[in-house]
Amino acid sequence: MSKQIKTNELAEIVTGLLVRPDLMGELDESATHERFIEAIGQVVADFCGGEINGVAPANQPAGMAPDYINTPYLSVYPSESLPSLEKCVWSAYDTEGWEGHTSEELGLTVGVAPTEAQIREHRQNLQALLSQAYKAELVTTDRAPKPTIEQQYIYGSDGSLCPACGCDMIEGDGINIDCNRAIQEVSCNECGVEWVDIYILRHIQSEDFNPDDPARALDLDDA
Repeated sequence: MSKQIKTNELAEIVTGLLVRPDLMGELDESATHERFIEAIGQVVADFCGGEINGVAPANQPAGMAPDYINTPYLSVYPSESLPSLEKCVWSAYDTEGWEGHTSEELGLTVGVAPTEAQIREHRQNLQALLSQAYKAELVTTDRAPKPTIEQQYIYGSDGSLCPACGCDMIEGDGINIDCNRAIQEVSCNECGVEWVDIYILRHIQSEDFNPDDPARALDLDDA
């Protein structure tokens, strides 16, 4: 028999190998990891367009920056194989990287470049896909591992049902905020259990400024 790997499960494997291969116990050597990154990039380019130009290694010594920040870079040139420069799989990333190139010179359809807000929404939707797939898997398949109480509470009921008895008679106290984390004590009026909800700051919105504008970002080294 063979393993039957679903697309979201394959995405989990590839994500782990790309972003944190150490957690997978694979690709221990930097050169091996970079070859894997280039190979995955080439697969995307083969099906969706673009010309892969190799991988640049991480530009800071290990331990000097967070793992998710100090990573190798995949270099991608525009090519005639793209549908357009403005609307392709690469268009939401490094939006200044293809400056000087135009769809006209490559004989491509001229598209409308996405706004920063559209890019942000697009990336948030992509980043949520694995969680959404896992949530659906928990409630629709027998193959999925038995969920923990925490997983059922967060993904199964969106935090609206008591994790102990399943009723909706839950009540939360005031929210305490500590830097990028907020904590709320919650209790069930039906069975009497108590627990703590933990919220993590992920995004901000404002009508007074553009949160995505790098020109207005603070220099934290001088703050």
